[in-house]
Amino acid sequence: MTQPLAKARLITLFLIGAATAAAACSSGSDALFSDDGLSGSAATDATAGSSGKASSAGGTSSQGASSADGGSAPGDGGKSDGGSNAQAGSAAGGGVAGTSGSSAGTSSGGSATTGGAAGSGTQGGMAGASGSAGTAGSAGMAGSGGAPPVVINGNGNCSEAQTCDLSCVPQFPVSPPKTCTNMCTGTSDCTAQCTGEKCNLGCTASAHCHETCAAGGDCTVTCSNNSTCTQDCTGADCEQSCNGMAKCKTSCASGECQSHCAGNANCDSTCAGGNCVYTCGGQSTCNSDCAGGGCDMTCTEGANCAFTCPGGNCTFHCNGGDNCTTSCGNHNNCKGGG
Repeated sequence: MTQPLAKARLITLFLIGAATAAAACSSGSDALFSDDGLSGSAATDATAGSSGKASSAGGTSSQGASSADGGSAPGDGGKSDGGSNAQAGSAAGGGVAGTSGSSAGTSSGGSATTGGAAGSGTQGGMAGASGSAGTAGSAGMAGSGGAPPVVINGNGNCSEAQTCDLSCVPQFPVSPPKTCTNMCTGTSDCTAQCTGEKCNLGCTASAHCHETCAAGGDCTVTCSNNSTCTQDCTGADCEQSCNGMAKCKTSCASGECQSHCAGNANCDSTCAGGNCVYTCGGQSTCNSDCAGGGCDMTCTEGANCAFTCPGGNCTFHCNGGDNCTTSCGNHNNCKGGG
């Protein structure tokens, strides 16, 4: 073939190629050119995704596929936004859930398999440590039942915080009358029984003393300081002296009874058997009642006295004291008065 004929053929092929190219450019949106499509097979650009439609001169591409973890890729093989983040793992054991991964950056057709790094489920948060159980308290010591009272027959003293039973009674066979002398001190608690004997009881400091005197006994109780004393007398001769800040009570059901109150003591006396003798001096306070009548009551200056005589025939001595009140009950046979 001659050279002019060869050139004519080349010109014809060029025109045919140009016409084909023009037709491709004017076919609308059926063909888009992308650099991503030039790679041919997109097996290396998308992972485990369903293929999006992306045509190119290089052939069918699976580029732009939706990622298994990154969400749907743009259908035309454009840039991938990374899709939805992978679900953050919840913390094991109640810990704080791990922070979800951040959105993937723009990918020009690249793989979108890692739209966001998922928080590790097992390491999303440290499990809260449970508090250790508190140590059980040790059982308290059992309280002691208390020591039995100290028994004293005859003479003897009760001291400190002791509890004492004092006894002064006739011995059998019948022995000569005896004298019992006892002293209660500290914060001791004394109960004294005097029957038919001569008994001397002293109560001092903050001691508590209670004496019963009966059956012909001859009893004397002396109370001082802050002690507290009571004396019950039946068929006996009883005398109680109270001073300091002591608190005293006497009751005389029968017999001959005397009560002497001085200092700043407080004395209450009742005389059901009658013929009792009461004196109140210093700065003491006395309340004396003579239900049996025939009592002799004296209040010296400075003392506070209230004398009543429901039984009548009493004698009141209010020696210059302004704080001496008297009453003869329904009788008019009392002598003296305030």
